[in-house]
Amino acid sequence: PLLRSTIKQLEEGPEDQIPNQANTVLHWTFPRGDLFHWVAVLDRFDSILSRVCKEYDIEGKIQSRDFDAPTKKLVLAITNLSRVLFENCTNRNIYNSYDEMCNLLNTFDLDVTEAVLRFILRPAQRVNNPRAIRSNFNPPHEHISFMVPAWGSCKNIVQCCRDDMEITDDMTVVKMKFYRFSDDQNKAPVENNGTEEGVQLVKLDVDDKLTLANGIRIAKYITNPTSRRQLVVIRLLALAIMGHTVSETGAHTRVFQYDPQLITSIVELLQPEKAMPVEVQTCALYALEALARYRGKLPEMLAAVNASANHGVLMQMLRKINTPEIEHGKGTY
Repeated sequence: PLLRSTIKQLEEGPEDQIPNQANTVLHWTFPRGDLFHWVAVLDRFDSILSRVCKEYDIEGKIQSRDFDAPTKKLVLAITNLSRVLFENCTNRNIYNSYDEMCNLLNTFDLDVTEAVLRFILRPAQRVNNPRAIRSNFNPPHEHISFMVPAWGSCKNIVQCCRDDMEITDDMTVVKMKFYRFSDDQNKAPVENNGTEEGVQLVKLDVDDKLTLANGIRIAKYITNPTSRRQLVVIRLLALAIMGHTVSETGAHTRVFQYDPQLITSIVELLQPEKAMPVEVQTCALYALEALARYRGKLPEMLAAVNASANHGVLMQMLRKINTPEIEHGKGTY
């Protein structure tokens, strides 16, 4: 009855009540459902997301106007509930709002970006599942490929999560070399002659836009420790999606060629002495599980986690999960 009532409210109720209604089922306590029962709700969500993307002009364009508070709350509620439904329902192949979700990756808002990536990870995990029914999911390779590289000279992911990370001036400034299109559609290099015209971005191609957007996102939030950890989570989620949807050759060309110690750095996040937040460690496991698909990287990963020893990283994590912490004389998990 509760689930049926919630579906009806989400389908017919006021739009401003969707976040409150969605929160009632975010912690799924029901038997496994069927996405067919949610078709009307998902259609409404699709219309809302499509309207938001048009209103904020992020259909294939980088966001230039921030979401207002009610819109952001609504988008997060829809995205999070869609992920929960995808995790707990059958017939997931009928989901058809991937384009709108991918358009939301054009935002600079970290909360929305993280929520969308957490959702996209679920269909990405089904890409290489031979038993999964084919769907119309097209991975957003363009966006993901610009979220996975290291942040300039800062290749140590653990250090990026520390409150005391040293922030240099270069990290807060975006520098990019680009080409602009001339009238005859041939690429012409931009020369900075000290005038406004010399540095004006007349027209950028897609790769340049996404490179610039990701650079701005990092420079904008890197000075705040909480936001910086969220940037790490976003990068780990992007790596996980890449691992499920990009070939090993493509991943090597895009990431491992420039950051050969990436897997070792991710494993460091799992070491108990590093005391990383749970959400960071969870996303690190998502990334490692996805990157383990690459045969050339599997031996390196097994060596990094010391899989053959009972004192390896994974065994330490398992013991920590199963061992109660004694607090005030009581065992708490």
